[in-house]
Amino acid sequence: MVLSLTFAEVNGDFSRKSHFFHPVQLRSVRRSLSQESFTRLVVALVLARLDYCNGVLAGLPASQLSRLQSVLHAAARLIYGVRRHDHVTPLQQQLHWLSVPERVIFKLCVIFSWSRP
Repeated sequence: MVLSLTFAEVNGDFSRKSHFFHPVQLRSVRRSLSQESFTRLVVALVLARLDYCNGVLAGLPASQLSRLQSVLHAAARLIYGVRRHDHVTPLQQQLHWLSVPERVIFKLCVIFSWSRP
């Protein structure tokens, strides 16, 4: 049996799991935690998964990165408790978060800066 998996399938699977599972679970504990603790929890669970091996995302088309960007938007909305159609860019700026393409470039720059003797 030959398994063939495209990056679009893997990316779609990741964005579905991170976008729908974690926010639903996190929403239930939101009122029990302080704003700072809840922000750290979202960063630990959602953004750590988003940043894991994101160096391989370099050069992907914007259509593939937009799915991951929607996960980032959902995390920012969850932290601030805003509606789905509210603008997220100011929230990401308050959190000092980079967009997904910027995160990929930043990670590659960090990796290459470490590799220099």
